Amino acid sequence: MLNPRKNQIVMEFKTYNFRKKYFHLCSKGTELDLLFHDDEEFRSGMNIVALAAFRVPVEILAFCLMDNHFHFVVRGEEDEMHSFTKEISLIYKTRRGKTEVSAPLEKIVWSYQLIAQADYLRNCIAYVLRNPCQAGYRYLFSTYRWSSARLYFCDPDKRIQLKNGLRVLGTYPVRERRKVLQSRIELPEDWLMTSTGIVWPGNYVAVNEVEQLFATPQEYLWTVLKTKDYRILQLELEAHHVGLSDLEVRSAAKMKCREWYGSDDILELHVEARMRLAEYLISKFGASDKQLGKILHLKFRQE
Repeated sequence: MLNPRKNQIVMEFKTYNFRKKYFHLCSKGTELDLLFHDDEEFRSGMNIVALAAFRVPVEILAFCLMDNHFHFVVRGEEDEMHSFTKEISLIYKTRRGKTEVSAPLEKIVWSYQLIAQADYLRNCIAYVLRNPCQAGYRYLFSTYRWSSARLYFCDPDKRIQLKNGLRVLGTYPVRERRKVLQSRIELPEDWLMTSTGIVWPGNYVAVNEVEQLFATPQEYLWTVLKTKDYRILQLELEAHHVGLSDLEVRSAAKMKCREWYGSDDILELHVEARMRLAEYLISKFGASDKQLGKILHLKFRQE
C-alpha cells in the first residue's frame, strides 16, 4: 500500500517555491591534520560559525562540525555562499594562526551544491545532522554538541527553561566578551550564550523554517533515520556532471515495474503507481525531472 505522506512529499518537492537558493556547503576533509582536536577547539569552532553567520547575510538551516570538516545547509545567493565560507576560513585561520597544530586551511576545498528540490533539502539536512552517527560516534545525533541538531522540535517549556539558563551577551563586559569570542566583532547584545562560552545556535539557525519543512517530529526523525547516503552521493555526482543515462534509468524502472506489478509496461500503470516508481528512481538513482517525465510519462508543474 502506498504511504500517503511519502506520496505527498514526492508531489510537493516538484512544486516547491524556492524564493531564495539553498545550498549544501561542505569542506573537503583535511588529510594532514584535524580542524578541531578537543572540546575547547570545537567550542571555538561553534563561535566561528556564529561570527560568520552574523557577518554574512545568509540563513543557516542546519550545520555540523566534525573534527576534520564542516557541513552546512544554507539559504542565500551564490555570492553570499562564497562570502560565508571565506569568512569562516578567515576567522579560523586568524584564530589558529600558523602554529604547528593548525590545520592547513589553504588546502581545504569547499563544495557548493545547489539544492533545487524540497526533497533534496530535507535529505541534505538529515544527512548533515546524521554525520556523527555515520562517523561511528556511539550516541544519538540529537545529543551531538557541535551541530544544530538539538534545536529542532524541542518541548516549548524545556526550550524556555534552556533559554532562561543562558546568559544575554550584552551582560558581559566588552573585554570579557571579546576574550570569550576571541574576536572584536560585536554580536547583537540580545544574543544568548551558554555557560561554556558558546554562542547559542538558536540565535542564528532558522529553526522554524526547518520545522515547517518537515511538518512533524515524526517526519523529521523518519527522514534522518531512513535517508541513505546515495541521495547525497548523487548530489555530489551531479556537481561533477555525472549521472545515469536515460537508458539505465529506463531499464531500472522496467525491472522494478515488473517486480512490483508483474509487467514492465509502464503505460499501463495508474498515476499512483507511477508516482511510486518516481520516488524509487529518485531515491535510488537521483533521476532527474526530465528523465522521470520521459520514462514514466509524468508532467510536473513548475512554479
